[in-house]
Amino acid sequence: GGAGRVVLIVVGVVTALLSLALLAGGAALVVVDQTQRDDDGFLMSPTQDFVSPTYAIVSESADIDSDGGEWALDTFLGTVRIRSESDRPLFVGIAPAAEVDRYLGDVERDVVDDLDSSGDPEYARRPGDAPPAAPGTQAFWAASSSGVGEQTLEWDPEDGDWRAVVMNEDATRDMAADMSIGAELDSVLW
Repeated sequence: GGAGRVVLIVVGVVTALLSLALLAGGAALVVVDQTQRDDDGFLMSPTQDFVSPTYAIVSESADIDSDGGEWALDTFLGTVRIRSESDRPLFVGIAPAAEVDRYLGDVERDVVDDLDSSGDPEYARRPGDAPPAAPGTQAFWAASSSGVGEQTLEWDPEDGDWRAVVMNEDATRDMAADMSIGAELDSVLW
């Protein structure tokens, strides 16, 4: 039915955004305990360590196609939130996949290809050079946050191909951040 499709859209969006296998099944989503909601009512994944000796950590491309059901994204998923914490000035952004691929196409980076709730993220290394410019100088980000310590990025999903990117603010090598992802996820789903 319609509700099942909406749940699949929601799960697909949240899962694909950073390849979060821990929210991967509709059943898993529905049984997630309310205690994982933060003070603002966002359902957040467990925090994981993202570490890379390269210039960037990039998510798999997330293809969001609500099939004209933008209302479903707004109504059930709501805003997506990515929390990061780092000792160095960090940049976290979400942008159209084609723009990210253009910007980081020749840059050494790690692409998240496996992420589960029990272990550290696994990456596929892409060889390359240094980025052409710092991420904050780029105009294509749909949402971004940057700084030292705890940062929160919030993004309202829309149709398209998207990637999440984590870099040092100054585009240098060696990144480390504790990160979690979540969404408002309307309580009607529970």
